[in-house]
Amino acid sequence: MRTIFYFFIIFIVILSFDEKTFSQDQIDIINQQLKASNLPYLVYDIVNLDKALGLAGGQVVSGEIEDPYGTLKGCLLFTAYNPAQDTGTWIVGISKNGSILWHMDEPWGFYNTRVEIYATKDLNLDGNVDIITQWTEDFDWSQLEIFSWDGISGKYIVSEEMDPRTQEFGIYGRYNSYDFSDLDGDCILEIRTRPAEDEDSINVISWSWNGKEYGRWLNAPTLPFTAWLPAKCAEANVSCKVLKKDTLLEYNYTVENKKQSKRRIESFNVKANSNAEGNNYGSWQGLGTNEKFMEITWKMIGLDYRNMIRPGEKKSVFFSQSKNPPGINKYYVQSERGSMDNHNYTLAEWMNDVENNSTSGLTISPAKIDSPYVPINHLDSLLNYNQKSLELGWIKDQQTADKYSGYITSAKTELQQNNINTARTALESVLRDIIIDSTNEITSEAYALLRYNTEYLLEHLPTPPPPGLT
Repeated sequence: MRTIFYFFIIFIVILSFDEKTFSQDQIDIINQQLKASNLPYLVYDIVNLDKALGLAGGQVVSGEIEDPYGTLKGCLLFTAYNPAQDTGTWIVGISKNGSILWHMDEPWGFYNTRVEIYATKDLNLDGNVDIITQWTEDFDWSQLEIFSWDGISGKYIVSEEMDPRTQEFGIYGRYNSYDFSDLDGDCILEIRTRPAEDEDSINVISWSWNGKEYGRWLNAPTLPFTAWLPAKCAEANVSCKVLKKDTLLEYNYTVENKKQSKRRIESFNVKANSNAEGNNYGSWQGLGTNEKFMEITWKMIGLDYRNMIRPGEKKSVFFSQSKNPPGINKYYVQSERGSMDNHNYTLAEWMNDVENNSTSGLTISPAKIDSPYVPINHLDSLLNYNQKSLELGWIKDQQTADKYSGYITSAKTELQQNNINTARTALESVLRDIIIDSTNEITSEAYALLRYNTEYLLEHLPTPPPPGLT
């Protein structure tokens, strides 16, 4: 029987509430601007971009409002219609600081059309934000029209060629059924529309970017909504600082999305070899380890995307607690991706996705302690941590690494000769010197590895024999 692993499944029902991010005064102002510009239109839909950032899935618009380059800061996006024309012509525009920055050169539309702001994002990674609008006649079927905004003007980027397979033009589908996902791993987003029937989810239509415009090209990548989507469009720098909290160690992770990353980070995972807990923060939901799942995981859940980590941004909101001292282990980050209707997956499938569909590096996390405990083995591990810290740049130079290697090796030699007190003195030298070296010579990772493993050793050294019995 198939074992189903339910991870982070939260059923969120959105009861058609559009959070108002604008006022009637703003609508009146844009209407006055249109009139002053001799444009015979009235506002239908409006989005106050600064208030709508990061809110997705119907909270403000059907998609998500992003402003990755700041070119929409302080702007109002609007659609407007001509009430005097039976043909129902419409325009899309941008208003800022009391004036209209841009609007469509030529009005479009057909009878009984309605036009809404659907989303804003950089679909094709060209450095411009794309304003995505939805045009519908009956709120059953619709089309997407997309304008690339460079901060000065908007350019239409949807192919006007007819699809010979369907005799249709543009990007079309059921109302509010569109998904923006990287389907082939190049970090440029394709556009998919959900089929009319859920059971027909493998027959998905997609539109892709050909370098000039979006269209339903013959080579457009296509994946069903049940597929695992690529998630390697972000690379991170991860640092960790460990603090002692009563009997527990608290691991504090900082995740920085590198500037050259193409997309935001929505998942952060750390391998661990012992029991550990993960915290929750905002939309980040944490999950700790268990006997079958030895990873601490944080994932963005819900429809508030403001806490995702943007390229060039860092967040220090990830905490884990454990009784065990640190070791060196891998971390994995996954970039944002679109809709995946694959809730009924196994633990093995999920772990395979995390470890093989991500970018990774090394950090520290709770390590396994042998049972029964053997101090000599732990000293060998500490020697390895010291050498690996030098290789990773956590210890700045060979001289510093040699110093700690000397202390640890001395403690091991003395312990093998049952000279417990002399071994203790060597280990106490480690604790003494890391305080001095932590200012310049060693990072927080090397400090934690040396300190907390040494402290554990000191607490678990054998009791020295009484004098005269050695």
